[in-house]
Amino acid sequence: MKYFHVLLWCLIYATAHATDACKSLPPEMSLSGPALTADQVEQANTPKTAVASTMPLVPFGHDNPKWLVLKGEAAPNDSFYWYVASSVGGNSNGYVLMSRGCFVGNITVIARKHHVSRNGT
Repeated sequence: MKYFHVLLWCLIYATAHATDACKSLPPEMSLSGPALTADQVEQANTPKTAVASTMPLVPFGHDNPKWLVLKGEAAPNDSFYWYVASSVGGNSNGYVLMSRGCFVGNITVIARKHHVSRNGT
């Protein structure tokens, strides 16, 4: 019976950690610049004055909840990097969280859609 419990525990442990596989940086993204800490990212992205009366003066303004989730996923030795992404639909820039060379997540700071001109319009 003990053998069965050990085998069952090993199977549960292996299954739970199978989802922890290293994810590559999405192919449309490229990293730019040095590794940054969460504090450095927050300093660079906390508005000094509100652009609009409803703009919260917290890191990433209205996107602060998204930032807090991403920041909460960071382990002590993880790093944030500025990214640039290009796709058929447009371009975006922001920060990615990398852990031991693995992509954890990202937050977009700037997103631009491509304008398609037809017949000179």
